[in-house]
Amino acid sequence: MSAIILACGSSGLTLNHLPELRRYMQRFATHPGTRLVHGAGDARKTDEPEAFGADRLWEVAAHLEWPWFRVEDVERFPADWKHVGASAGPRRNEAIRDALRALAAEGQRVGWVAAHSDRNLGRGTAHMVTLCRAEGWPGRALILAPDGRLVEEVR
Repeated sequence: MSAIILACGSSGLTLNHLPELRRYMQRFATHPGTRLVHGAGDARKTDEPEAFGADRLWEVAAHLEWPWFRVEDVERFPADWKHVGASAGPRRNEAIRDALRALAAEGQRVGWVAAHSDRNLGRGTAHMVTLCRAEGWPGRALILAPDGRLVEEVR
């Protein structure tokens, strides 16, 4: 049975946060074939100049920690902000949930992780986490300090 990790979080995460994301991804290094899914989000114009965003950093962390990782195996769900406007984020989150729901119905294990510097997770990340919890999928939110330290891990 294969496993899928939905990784999400703040667009404002920086390279300071990468070591903690890598530490989290190391948990799956003994589970060959685990696949990564994310929302293909980028840093926003309002983020600090050094921001990479959680989605990109999760992908880098998986690449560094999973020996079997291949970029072409990552499932990305970009939001169509240009054409859909403000509802693009929630629509994207629901599309991710629906895709993962279908995979879970096929017997694949689905889990999630969110990384954020705000305990409230921000609107988009909080919405995705709410959808995952409603499905009963296991996961956790990593609350990170600006310097990258793990402040809290919330199930």
